[in-house]
Amino acid sequence: MTRAEKDAVISDLREKIESANALFLTNMIGIEANQAVDIRKRVRESKGTVVVTRNTLFGKASEGTYAEELLKNLKGTNAVAFAFEDAPGVAKAIYEASKELEQVTIQDGYLKQKLLPSSKSAKQINVTLQTELQARLAENPKNFKNSLGMTMQLFHPNDFRMGAPRGEKGQRANEFQRSIRLSKPIYVSIHEVTVEQFSKFRPVKPVPSNASFPITNVSWNDAVQFCNWLSQKDKLKPFYRLSGGRYTGENREAEGYRLPTEAEWEWLARKAGRQKTSRFTWGDEYIVPPSSGNFADESARGIVDLYIPRYNDGHPRLASVGSFGPDKAGLFDISGNVSEWVHDLYSLFPPKPGQVEIDPFGPNYGDSRVVKGSNWRSGSLTELRAAFRDGVKGGRVDVGFRVVRYLYGKNDATK
Repeated sequence: MTRAEKDAVISDLREKIESANALFLTNMIGIEANQAVDIRKRVRESKGTVVVTRNTLFGKASEGTYAEELLKNLKGTNAVAFAFEDAPGVAKAIYEASKELEQVTIQDGYLKQKLLPSSKSAKQINVTLQTELQARLAENPKNFKNSLGMTMQLFHPNDFRMGAPRGEKGQRANEFQRSIRLSKPIYVSIHEVTVEQFSKFRPVKPVPSNASFPITNVSWNDAVQFCNWLSQKDKLKPFYRLSGGRYTGENREAEGYRLPTEAEWEWLARKAGRQKTSRFTWGDEYIVPPSSGNFADESARGIVDLYIPRYNDGHPRLASVGSFGPDKAGLFDISGNVSEWVHDLYSLFPPKPGQVEIDPFGPNYGDSRVVKGSNWRSGSLTELRAAFRDGVKGGRVDVGFRVVRYLYGKNDATK
């Protein structure tokens, strides 16, 4: 843990402690006698938690005197000691001075352990503070439901290779292979946004026949407006910057809802919950397994130009979200039903050779946005692959979206 990180943790702890009306002691080596008397008085009167940190009455000159007096006065209270890893003398001093206490609680970051002192055997106490990100990872649920009833599932993306090699069947020239490193945990909606959910934000006209269908015929800008509305509804800092309802930029440290980036979407569709990056969401097999999703099947003959022979999903057009089982990562309709808007601008410029892109949000140029994934009209091998990408300018009957959000948006969260 760096000095800046430790200072940040101390600052955070100080706020929590002060708000709890507790006594906070730090940096008190070399205090005068009258100050020591005042400190002991405040300790005796304190009904809350007493926190001791590095350099708190445990320097060489004071650990035999003030440490003992401090902990004696804590008898019968809830004593909590925060000891940094670079202050080994603190642990010993706490133990020696706590022999007369009934119990001392040693708190490791935000996790509590109980120590019952004994004069018969010595105990070594090693305490390391957690970073704020580690604490959030430990405290946040693997999934939750937001104010709209959407189930959000936590993912921890990692490195992978996106795009497709030139020799792959169905490959298109715009599917550049790129080395990606995704470093931040994200929550992902397991279903696409439905008509019913979108209608809470804006009336849908004409009203579709089924409110559980995924919302379609919405533009990329409509989708990001919905994301900001939902962020405000859930009291999260909005991710997108809008002016007059139009996109002008984004705050990448915000934890509000947003569209997944193209890299995140492809990682979810090809790598999440899988031992290796797959060609299709179901694996590398070219034959579509039964009930894999709502594609252009036998029932869509006469509606679409291409269909999948001997495949029947029972839905010639749209289906309710979740009509098919989840993929290996627990996501529904990541293949089929509707294609999905992602954040990135659409570009045909190849990446730089040997470059590893870290948490990319796409290029800064382009006149359309990337759409990923197959839909109910997809019947070709090209469109069924997870690497498939297209550039789209406006809403379509076969394009919808799902939302994601960072668990922790700050850039220094993973350092």
